[in-house]
Amino acid sequence: MHKLTKDLVSEDDQRKLGIMSQKFMDYSPDFKGAITPEESVKAVLSVVESSSVANGDGGAFLSHLGKGEKWI
Repeated sequence: MHKLTKDLVSEDDQRKLGIMSQKFMDYSPDFKGAITPEESVKAVLSVVESSSVANGDGGAFLSHLGKGEKWI
């Protein structure tokens, strides 16, 4: 963990973050951590640009990866 983060986050919150991170990895073993804001915007825009009612996307719940993809 980055030194600045350790200075700002309590030990208890760091412990809780470790538990949550482990749950993410259990759910999605390929999870490598958060993506950058730029990567996130590109992924979301890609889904938005490729979605349409004609494709059956109207009212669908889509992740940043698209329909049927995991939410992590």
